[in-house]
Amino acid sequence: MRRIALLTFSAVIALSSLPAHAGEAERARQAIAEAQGKIDAGDKAGANGDAALLQTQARDALQSAKDRLNRGRKEEAITDAHHASELADRAIVVSQNRKVGEQRAETRDAVAAAAAAQQNAAAANNRADAAQQQAMTAQQQADANAQAAAAANAQADALRNAPPPPPAPATTTVTTVDKRVVTPAHTTKRKVVHHPATVTDKTTVTTTTTPN
Repeated sequence: MRRIALLTFSAVIALSSLPAHAGEAERARQAIAEAQGKIDAGDKAGANGDAALLQTQARDALQSAKDRLNRGRKEEAITDAHHASELADRAIVVSQNRKVGEQRAETRDAVAAAAAAQQNAAAANNRADAAQQQAMTAQQQADANAQAAAAANAQADALRNAPPPPPAPATTTVTTVDKRVVTPAHTTKRKVVHHPATVTDKTTVTTTTTPN
């Protein structure tokens, strides 16, 4: 009778402990499922770099949780599953931060590209204005040259069509030349006779020039 009582008491204890073991197993399965969902979300987010390393560690922890649950080590399985969830969460945060950084970098690049494009457009407008001004100056110079050429042609035509000038009148030139001719005095040996020197003046030369 004592043996039967002991067996009955052991059975009661075993039956009373079943809900607790069943509850730990369920908690382990829920923790594993939660970790699996986070890892899948990280894969869909496209984890790379540090996030990819965290994803790998999360998978290893999740696999350890599954193995321990299969061996009946439910508490350890729950711990590993929670660790896998934490790693998966960190991977998601790192991946999101990376994407935010990339988006900010893309925004900065877009702003810089827009500013550069605006500067290039302004420079192009300045070059276009300068080219237009040069074209206007060249056109003005061409017009001035054309006007000068027309004036020169008109003057040449006027010279060709003008009547010949009248002949120039005859020019008479009167030249006065002072010429003194001195005749020396005659002397003799015996008797000195002085004759005064004779001076002759020839004065006027007339020259008449007639144009051809």
